[in-house]
Amino acid sequence: MIPSLVGMTVARAIPDATLAGLAFGKYALHGGVVRHAIGTPAAGQIVAHLLPAIGGAGSLLTGAGIVTGIASVVGGIGALVGAGFSIANFVQSKKILKAVQQTMQVAELNLAVSQAGFAALDRRLLALETTLRTVEKTVRSIQHLLESTQRAELCAALEHLEKLPTIGDERVRIELLTHSATVLGKLRHLYRDQLQGLTTIPAALATEEYFLIAALAQARCYAELREPAMARAILSDAVREWRTWARTFARVVLLGDQPYRFLYADLAPSAPLPLISAWLDFAYDKQEGLLWIETLRLKQGPWFYHRSLNTELREAGRAESLPARDTRLAFECERVIPTLNKLVARDGVLASYEAQYALMEQHRLTPGELEASLLALTPSADDEDEAMLVLLVDETAG
Repeated sequence: MIPSLVGMTVARAIPDATLAGLAFGKYALHGGVVRHAIGTPAAGQIVAHLLPAIGGAGSLLTGAGIVTGIASVVGGIGALVGAGFSIANFVQSKKILKAVQQTMQVAELNLAVSQAGFAALDRRLLALETTLRTVEKTVRSIQHLLESTQRAELCAALEHLEKLPTIGDERVRIELLTHSATVLGKLRHLYRDQLQGLTTIPAALATEEYFLIAALAQARCYAELREPAMARAILSDAVREWRTWARTFARVVLLGDQPYRFLYADLAPSAPLPLISAWLDFAYDKQEGLLWIETLRLKQGPWFYHRSLNTELREAGRAESLPARDTRLAFECERVIPTLNKLVARDGVLASYEAQYALMEQHRLTPGELEASLLALTPSADDEDEAMLVLLVDETAG
């Protein structure tokens, strides 16, 4: 018998009523979840989940951004990662679903928890470590990560869990899941502690990847043990820990004490105003939108000044030579801005994970059963985009 998602339907496109609600501020989109907007009577209640189609998206946590930088995304996703900012410009269903796909790509995380199984996590760990091997000789902290005992424990736990489908004895299966959950919980806390105080982007992103792999696998263990409340609580704790670190890292290391530098012409192509607003909303846990721009303007020096009277008015960020300028610009555009984009996009994806774990708890489903339920409800593709699905509560289906 296929498990059911009572009171929910699956569509290939976002209904017109939901699009209108997004355009006029009744609803807000964060990651892959559409909710009633703050200030509305049903604030926070979920309207729809936007998910990749079953088998339509592979594992995206590769760690490639640690070395190469993640594409600096402008356009549609710049509006969407900021909790629905300027959504009125993207009221076509396909445009929004495409932007949500871009969010997954920037976050290097798949939006569907059902597709983040142990085998996928193991592949993600392998891909991450392949990437890290290319920089370990130049980044001492990454070399330490790769040689640590914790890394070996994480690899062993995921290798064992990957073989879970081959275990026929239920007692052995439960014992493996229980033991692995304990090991992964310890590793999650160790990597969380290691994140504190990191001030270089490669080391921080590498450690963050290990933390997330351990956290997602630990939550998955309890979901497979049919303990959805425990799974949801662990995931929520991990997301809260991640946000505490990520917001501090964004404020102190990435934005720094001169965030108004992103308003200047040389960084403007990589830092449109919607993205700057989204970064600051995330880093300071506020929803100020374009009001942040006014705050940044007030921190800039005056346009008219007499340099000989007050040398302090010279911008501290100005480079003394062309090579120094080019080096600094490259660092901002290839490291700082992509990392800010990645953290904001990951925040949205992790919020979507929390919503999906709440859904599994409500319907008493394992991740595999959730996937089976979605598959059973999914209509034929017809002419619609086959890459994404819209899981709706019935009242919004029309």
